Amino acid sequence: MAEKSTTEKKIRKSILAGSWYPKDKDQLKKQILSYLSEQSDFEQDSVAEPDSVKGNIIGLIVPHAGHIFSGRVAGKAYSLLKGQDIKRVIILAPSHYFFFRGAALCDYTHYETPLGDVKVANASSLLGINTGNKNPNNPFILYQEAHSFEHAIEIQLPFLQLILNDFEMLPIIIGANTSQNQIKEIAASLIDFVHEKTLVIASSDFTHYGPNYDYLPFVSNVKENLKKLDMKAANLIIQKDSEVFLRFIEETGSTICGNLPIAILIEIMQHHGAEAKLIAYDTSGNITGDFTNSVSYCSIAFFKQGKEERIIKNKKVEEKW
Repeated sequence: MAEKSTTEKKIRKSILAGSWYPKDKDQLKKQILSYLSEQSDFEQDSVAEPDSVKGNIIGLIVPHAGHIFSGRVAGKAYSLLKGQDIKRVIILAPSHYFFFRGAALCDYTHYETPLGDVKVANASSLLGINTGNKNPNNPFILYQEAHSFEHAIEIQLPFLQLILNDFEMLPIIIGANTSQNQIKEIAASLIDFVHEKTLVIASSDFTHYGPNYDYLPFVSNVKENLKKLDMKAANLIIQKDSEVFLRFIEETGSTICGNLPIAILIEIMQHHGAEAKLIAYDTSGNITGDFTNSVSYCSIAFFKQGKEERIIKNKKVEEKW
């Protein structure tokens, strides 16, 4: 009698289909492709020049709001992956619903979207991490519930499914109580796995402004002042100093929700000597015409020029679009 497979699927079901993005497969595909190819009407100084990013993209910061709000900004960044041969994507996301310390892993084998299932890498095998280890210095924990309810990872997957060939992902949720030392430990654990076919994503929206978010650092010229605040944060990220960036968060009370995932990404990108460039910027206030409450969306690419471009040979990229 044949042995029972020990690798049965354990699927994390979609919690966003039909609300944060379309549930219908064809409608979702059409929407994502429009974001990837759209010539959006961003303000001229809020989008990178097309030829300013050269080399392999090894890191991205992308927003995680509903696609009708942040899809254009995310699409600008994801379109840079066109033609690159990426086999693994590490997604670092904040926890919006649970307060904890450390980096939460899951034992799901797949994440579901209307476009299909995305394979989840086995963290224990990949990183040699024993999440059951009671060593207090181990920042990685198994926290299934944090993944079950978190939107910041799933919202990225339809973009990746359409722009990449077959890939697996390693989803990691960072607790808000994670210390700066643990930030460095988590980054150090991931650095060696960022090779020519790996992409690291920090999923984060930028400033959450207004009474709904209890953040009112200014009450006049909101659009202009928001942009100044967001650009200061973006410029600090591009300088790739995580400690200075986190100090900015503390001193300004900044409501950038993914500041800790961004700090981890900065550590990894700094180690690999990547260059960084602001790709696109927008706000929900611009979209709705109301800045009473507004969330900012920013995408930043980290890239590195090497001897070999990470390009799929003999492959017509148009087939994927």
